[in-house]
Amino acid sequence: RELSAATSVDDLVASAAEVGHCRLVTANIPGADRDALAALADKVVGALDGGVAMLGSVEDGRVVLVCKVGDAAVASGGHAGNLVKAVAGACGGGGGGRPNFAQAGGTQPDKLDSALAAAADVLRAQIG
Repeated sequence: RELSAATSVDDLVASAAEVGHCRLVTANIPGADRDALAALADKVVGALDGGVAMLGSVEDGRVVLVCKVGDAAVASGGHAGNLVKAVAGACGGGGGGRPNFAQAGGTQPDKLDSALAAAADVLRAQIG
């Protein structure tokens, strides 16, 4: 699927928040499926030079989440599996994965934005 121009890597990188010494991008990407989110997360983390991307969407009434953690953030204690699990839990779901990449789902699409907003606190706790 083609993603809208609003989901450009440059725009996402410009929206990055500083969390400790890491840069974190969180975004709800309307119309993106799991594969599109994963590809976009790869590009964002590459552009952040080792940061963290937590991207979500709603597909068929369910939340889809993808988290990519760059090598520098992993070395500092960041863990995509634990991060995505916490965010998914805030929108009625679960998931997990490896330290550098994970995916999850949820059953409460109306809570996606607030769940994504919680990612910064979870990451902050991971990296100290």
